[in-house]
Amino acid sequence: MLATQLGYVGQMGSLSVTLGAAQTLTSINPTLTSATCTVSGQVQDSSASTNLKGVQLMFSSSGNYFALAMSDGNGNSTITVRKLAAIVVES
Repeated sequence: MLATQLGYVGQMGSLSVTLGAAQTLTSINPTLTSATCTVSGQVQDSSASTNLKGVQLMFSSSGNYFALAMSDGNGNSTITVRKLAAIVVES
């Protein structure tokens, strides 16, 4: 389960759940941490130099912190992340 909220980051592996058949899960309380910096950019097709809309981006940093974003209709994306060291962008 991943929890996200604008201005916050989640932590991978902080909440792990295994359910068997017909099991129900209640009282799950994921925690989020305040983000500390903003990353903005534009997603483009490298061969055609055109902007790409609707691309899902995952930003991660040391400490297993993550944030998710989606590029807009013009390929633009802005997200707040937690800067601890290097930030990795995956699409």
